[in-house]
This record gives sequence, C-alpha cells and structure tokens, in this order.
Amino acid sequence: MPHQRNRKRDGHDRGDNCRKPLPGLFEQAFRDFPEADASNSVMVGDSLSDVEAGSRLGMRSIFITDPAEPPRPGADRAAARATTTAKSLLDFVQRYLS
Repeated sequence: MPHQRNRKRDGHDRGDNCRKPLPGLFEQAFRDFPEADASNSVMVGDSLSDVEAGSRLGMRSIFITDPAEPPRPGADRAAARATTTAKSLLDFVQRYLS
C-alpha cells in the first residue's frame, strides 16, 4: 500500500512525523525489521532533507552529487553534513558495498 500522508496502514493518524527529515518512516522500518537499527543502516539520498533525516537518527548518511545535474537547493549544506558523498548510487555501491 502506498504511503498516505498522515495515515498508517491501520488507519491511525501518524501526524507529520513521517515526512523527512523527521524520523517516522525510519522508526517504522526499524520496528518492521528488528535486525536493523541506526547503527547498521545508511541513508543514501540526494537532498538536504535526506541527509538530515539520517543524521537525526545517528545513521551514516551519503549525499549523492550528480555532476551532470545542477546543484539542488541546500546541496552545499548536505555535502558538509553527510558522512561522505558519491557521484551516483552506482558509485556509492561500487565504492562502499562491493
């Protein structure tokens, strides 16, 4: 079921805690997958809100900076706050997960 703003799958109100950079979606994922937590998870994203979301939970955060695209708003702040940067998702996977 796709995410519906302010509603959990069970129909209960979730407030706005699910919108990045707030932690609601991560907290739900950690409940759904108990073997995962902030210490063994990585947030990979291309926006400041992605990096902030991971950082708020103490996760490592990877900022994707595509040199072929114009910089997004907040890109400098995201790159400075991220654990590291990568040129693409493929670059991240090849450098850190292979």
